[in-house]
Amino acid sequence: MFVKSFTNTFEMNNKVAVIDLGTNTFHLLIAQDNKALYKDERTVKLGEGGISQGIISEAAMERGITTLTTYKKVIDSYEVVAIYAFGTSALRNARNADVFINQVQQQLGFTIEVIDGKKEAEFIYQGVLTSGLLQNEPSLIMDIGGGSVEFIIGTKTDLIWRKSYELGAQRLLDKFVHSDPISVKDQNIIDEYFTTELADLSTQIEANAPVKLIGSSGTFHTLTHMLLGKKMDSPVQIENPMLDKLFVKILVSTHNERLEMAGIPKGREDMIVPASLLVRFMLRKGKFDGFSLSPFSMKEGILSSLAG
Repeated sequence: MFVKSFTNTFEMNNKVAVIDLGTNTFHLLIAQDNKALYKDERTVKLGEGGISQGIISEAAMERGITTLTTYKKVIDSYEVVAIYAFGTSALRNARNADVFINQVQQQLGFTIEVIDGKKEAEFIYQGVLTSGLLQNEPSLIMDIGGGSVEFIIGTKTDLIWRKSYELGAQRLLDKFVHSDPISVKDQNIIDEYFTTELADLSTQIEANAPVKLIGSSGTFHTLTHMLLGKKMDSPVQIENPMLDKLFVKILVSTHNERLEMAGIPKGREDMIVPASLLVRFMLRKGKFDGFSLSPFSMKEGILSSLAG
């Protein structure tokens, strides 16, 4: 149902490249026959210094172009037949997004399609579906980006409900985190904000009774890496007792202390604070025992959708 939105068509035995231009991280996936040949992710911070003002800063644009130039060289070396590049929250909300998009088109020769939150959530669902974590009973999927957070309720056969909220880690950091470490007062303010902004999500949880929380993308990979000592490429279950201790460690730490913590990628050391608060809030709201990590997310969902 997603292929209609693509301007290119191809046979699945050809090599294709998928680029996910997130607010914090850019991802590249090169695949053939629906199998990954190359993966890379880089912290770009496209939303840093401008997301709260609705712009992409000049420095962020430069970082983005530099990363995409590197990606284009890799893509060319694989001789792909098509590039599918998708922009999310930072680009869909920036008044000057067209400046960045046009620069990429002129310098690198490919087009960035900016998708809305609904489409982003659909791709995430498709990606998580390929992980095998979805079952007959509903699950709540949660994907925390720098600009937005996607929530999806679904089973292995049905996407029941989905919505994107502008509650990404960079936005929360800019809006609510005023001290280092974060104060208890600010933590409480953020929790109250979640209660208000996610009221309709709470209604959906009550109506559909998801049996587990599935986390995809950066925040959940970071929390898992911190707990298990390595980055996981396969699904894994993380239980609440481990998470409770980790949340306390993160929330009482300073910026410099987090820089030294194993498992936190450079560039995520501050955003992990509000992101952890959001994960903690959802675990309590949904009364989940923990979360299941999905190794697959949006870029794999795009690839799956291309395959039909």
